[in-house]
Amino acid sequence: MTSSKQVTGIINFANFGYIQLGAFDLTVNGSLTGGNTIAHVISDGIGFLKITAIGAGPVVFPIGADVATYNPVTVRSGGGADYSARVEVGLNPAIFNNNFAILRTWNLKSSATVAGVDIDLEYNGSQGGPSFNYAGFVEVGAFIGVSWNIIATGLTPTGTYLVNVNPVNVS
Repeated sequence: MTSSKQVTGIINFANFGYIQLGAFDLTVNGSLTGGNTIAHVISDGIGFLKITAIGAGPVVFPIGADVATYNPVTVRSGGGADYSARVEVGLNPAIFNNNFAILRTWNLKSSATVAGVDIDLEYNGSQGGPSFNYAGFVEVGAFIGVSWNIIATGLTPTGTYLVNVNPVNVS
């Protein structure tokens, strides 16, 4: 995109296609349908995909860092707030040893502090570091201030490698 955009209604990724954010935000006052590995929003810069007024959900953010990656975020129990999401390849900022990590950083924001939000972060079997155990429990870290903090532990990935972080306070 060459500027930030606001869309009211439905964005339908019917078969294929991409929206490349770059440094700009895409705000959706409605819904997105049909995102997949060949049709999604590319968050390849500092731009965010923003979806307004998320209630009980689920609401899927069909995002990937580029055309070759698809790492959607699903939000449930959104409390009516607006949510913004983007994903990037790697861990940013870096951690000491990323061999045991999924090599993705999801950036999530909300327009209000909401308690009890359910968030699914999707990754696939090729996106872990060389020592990541796809069959084991996982932790979720959040970069807060100047360091990474573990905010959820003992999570079990599902067959599609969705991780449910429940509940989380998002602000």
